Amino acid sequence: MLTQYSEQYPRAGDVAVLCEGDLIGYEASTLRRWADAIVGTSPLVDVWPCGTASGMLGLSDAVGRSRPIVAIEDRDYREPQEAADDCSRVKADRRSRGVRVAGWRCWSLNEIENYFLDAAILTEVMSEGFACSAADVEQALSEVIPSLAVCESVQYALYQVRRRWEASDTAHHLPDNVSCRPTWDATSCELQHPSLDAVRNQLCSNMRRWQERFGPRDQQQTDSVVSSCLDVFDARSAEWSRVDAGSAVWRRDWSGKEILKHLRLVLSARHAWWEPDARQRIRVQWTDMNRGERARKDREIESALRPLLVRALLGRLKSGPEDAVRREWTEIESVLRNAGATAP
Repeated sequence: MLTQYSEQYPRAGDVAVLCEGDLIGYEASTLRRWADAIVGTSPLVDVWPCGTASGMLGLSDAVGRSRPIVAIEDRDYREPQEAADDCSRVKADRRSRGVRVAGWRCWSLNEIENYFLDAAILTEVMSEGFACSAADVEQALSEVIPSLAVCESVQYALYQVRRRWEASDTAHHLPDNVSCRPTWDATSCELQHPSLDAVRNQLCSNMRRWQERFGPRDQQQTDSVVSSCLDVFDARSAEWSRVDAGSAVWRRDWSGKEILKHLRLVLSARHAWWEPDARQRIRVQWTDMNRGERARKDREIESALRPLLVRALLGRLKSGPEDAVRREWTEIESVLRNAGATAP
């Protein structure tokens, strides 16, 4: 390592951890508090939220010659071995560019939010946040999970297509505006499931519109992509339509962000949320808000719950059962400590 790289490093730490998300997101919040509580100062760890997985590549080039880095990607909708192989390729590529990669890995679950879906964590935090019972949380989950099966199948199918085309100039044209999320009905106070047939028709229509961007010369290739996307969607929707709240699939393979978001929606509408100005709990009337107002209100609720979720996860990692989750975080701790031994 050249001396000038070390001297230009803008932070005090010995090791840089790169993650997805933003400065106040779940990744940075969790990793920062976890590193302080578990790793301490041996080594001193800096956490760098990079937005996206592609952002991690750029930042690894920017800081990875001045300090050893440990990068942690979302697994997203990849199979565990597939994600591990991807990380191994990136690690080798970064090292060939002179980047000091101590570790490049992905979460074993779909994304960082999935770690908050642990039954004990979710029940404890949501019961406290919405002043309801554990049974109320479980009831809401029993409605949220089936309502998201179609949406998760769409996201899985589109992810696989983008992955196939990620190296091409056409990847950014792939559509992602299918109306596949459940909606809230204020009258019945229930989530309304999207129609599988309607969603599939939208997906097919959008893929055909995407296909029209290309000329006859690309017809055979784009036909293959459209057919593949629909086949994957059909297979996943058939499988995931049987997933319920008692299954481990949604905790492991679905988007934790979506599950937490819809759980907040149901519980705040059904059991109310504390409003400081009114000095009381008031049921949130989601259907009376426009899109921007709904987004702002959900961010407010999410921001209040985030530290409770992070605190509960850290407690589980310190004194919870010795299971796969604790072993995973212990492995990350080991990588960081080994990296610190080689830090400047």
